[in-house]
Amino acid sequence: MYPLTVYFDSASPVCNAESAALRSRDRHARLRFVDIAAPDFEAPQDTDVDALDAALHVRLADGRLLRGVEAVRAAYGAAGLGALMAPTTWPVLRPLAERTYRGFARHRHALPAPLERLLVTLLGHLGGREGHAPARGA
Repeated sequence: MYPLTVYFDSASPVCNAESAALRSRDRHARLRFVDIAAPDFEAPQDTDVDALDAALHVRLADGRLLRGVEAVRAAYGAAGLGALMAPTTWPVLRPLAERTYRGFARHRHALPAPLERLLVTLLGHLGGREGHAPARGA
């Protein structure tokens, strides 16, 4: 299963904070990060930049590609944070988690600044450090 390749968006402060939190918790070097906003980024043949931008994608070592909440669960599990995502597998919460994630992912670039700062701070604490949100447009 490992290493996992996590396709993240450095243009999103929340995605950056989440990636940093996962990196800091990845004590077994199970995660590799690929920035889809990098100027030289080329999407793998089985997906495209629009799909990667619409939801988190994680590639397993065997080549399978996970999307959305399933990808988040895999990444958090690799970083030793699987218990945080376990409720998203419960039958009563799974559909809610998937709908909520899709809505968040679709609108993450338009989050109000106070909400963005709150999420970045919370993710910073998850990573074991205080989060810092860059100024908008930075």
